[in-house]
Amino acid sequence: MEPLPQRLRDSPLVSCVKFGGDNHLITLYADNVILTVAEPMTSLPALLGILDEFSQVLGFKVNMQKSQILSLSVTPDHEEDLRARYPFLWSSSRLSSLGVELATSAAKTASVNYTKLVREVQRDLESWGRHRLSWLGRVAAVKMTILPRILYVFQALPLTPPPRTIATLQSAVLRFIWEGRPARLPRQVLYCPKGGGGLAIPCLLCYFQATQLRFLLEWSLPLTEKHWCYMDQAVAGTHIWKEPWLRRRHRARGLYSSPVTGATLRIWDTVACRLGLTSFLSPMTPIGENPDFEPGLNLEGLKRWYDGGCRRVGSLFDEQGVLSVDQMKEMYGLREADRLMYYQVRHWALLRANRALIDRPLTPFEKWLLLKMGDKGSSPSYIDSCRGKSDCPSQRGS
Repeated sequence: MEPLPQRLRDSPLVSCVKFGGDNHLITLYADNVILTVAEPMTSLPALLGILDEFSQVLGFKVNMQKSQILSLSVTPDHEEDLRARYPFLWSSSRLSSLGVELATSAAKTASVNYTKLVREVQRDLESWGRHRLSWLGRVAAVKMTILPRILYVFQALPLTPPPRTIATLQSAVLRFIWEGRPARLPRQVLYCPKGGGGLAIPCLLCYFQATQLRFLLEWSLPLTEKHWCYMDQAVAGTHIWKEPWLRRRHRARGLYSSPVTGATLRIWDTVACRLGLTSFLSPMTPIGENPDFEPGLNLEGLKRWYDGGCRRVGSLFDEQGVLSVDQMKEMYGLREADRLMYYQVRHWALLRANRALIDRPLTPFEKWLLLKMGDKGSSPSYIDSCRGKSDCPSQRGS
């Protein structure tokens, strides 16, 4: 399949969507292809011409009756002309791809998919409730059939669900487990692992938060191949890896206005300190581009620090305490010219107001983030943190 995408990218007649300094034209997953095309009046004829060339060589054919087009920002006259010339399945509201509905806006996409998910889960649980199943059998049925479907939507859509969506799903699950009768145990007990006296019933709000917080891992990587990371960075207008570890008032405003990055950061702000995942300030606090540390606003003075891998305040400490200048030179490749910056960073980190938060052991979540960079998926340590707390998030909405 790779020759086809390369041919499309090389064609000057096929216009793509440009964002964040990158071109976005084609997305491939198995036999599923999504094209984001600009200038459809000129791009569509060129696109179909290239597809015809490849069909003659490879023998495949595009099924027009199954191919969908979602028109965005196309004038009514142009859209009417395109519909008459190209017999695709045209839609002005949404299209389906890999089990997810893509709508014309982020809010509509979240509403359509979560409404569908709630309806299907409630229908299936109501149908299963008519069968004679044991109590533990019902719990197992939820874990094996319902939870994977919900997690797929959580992971595919980095968006905030409509109000009370997660609460409705959780209530449907608990109603199925208790056969429609009032629960005999508090939810906090049911969510606890079996080793802690609970049933390990999925806390859907915790799972949703964990799937969103996994984006922090990709953001924190200095180098990544994920195109969406560069799109998020374009929204921020700065290096996105440092944003979660800054105080909220110092973060880029564009991150909260975006429905994607805003959803992740709002969850992070809610649970970071309450569940003991981190603190502000912390050993993860960035040295550069941090308004709390004014000398670090000039990145030219920190170039060797960054090149050597010393990006965070915690890099100045080890188990014995603060590293000396000579140790910093040996570990991070600093030079004598960096001595002044070293003393400035050390002085700021050891201030009475900062030292208790910075010169401390890493939390389990911070250790996971540093040690597991490169792993994929959500963080199991976050789920464990939720289950271990007596104040597990309530289900009064997401």
